[in-house]
Amino acid sequence: MEGWAFSNMDASKVQDKRLARRMEMTKYILLLLAITFINVIGQFFIKKGVSGQELSLASLAGIKYFLTLFLQPYIIFGFLFYAVSSILWMFVLSKVDLSLAYPMLSFGYVLVLVISKFFLHEAVSLQRWIGVFLICGGMILLAWNN
Repeated sequence: MEGWAFSNMDASKVQDKRLARRMEMTKYILLLLAITFINVIGQFFIKKGVSGQELSLASLAGIKYFLTLFLQPYIIFGFLFYAVSSILWMFVLSKVDLSLAYPMLSFGYVLVLVISKFFLHEAVSLQRWIGVFLICGGMILLAWNN
């Protein structure tokens, strides 16, 4: 009977460790989703900033044009969001395998499609939606495994 109680205690410790690991991974997966969201918001601001601009590689070479472009509020906000997402990304990479973290950024594809469709009023084909949801299925498999 004593051995049985000991093995139950060991099983309980193992279960507690699994639960703690799962909770820790959930925290990082949620942070990865937040990073993705912040990054996509940065994309949105940059898109708003360059929309209607006549951009060419030659025009970007001119310092005056370059400064005018990069000092637009939308562009500044876009790069600020990028900076925040990059700092958070470095933190996550210090805690999570790259092979898990990087594919989780695929959630950005969904967010970009939603923002493109509803905020930028872009045409988004059914084929794009299907492709993005297939990518999300793979992302869910990755998260589920961990």
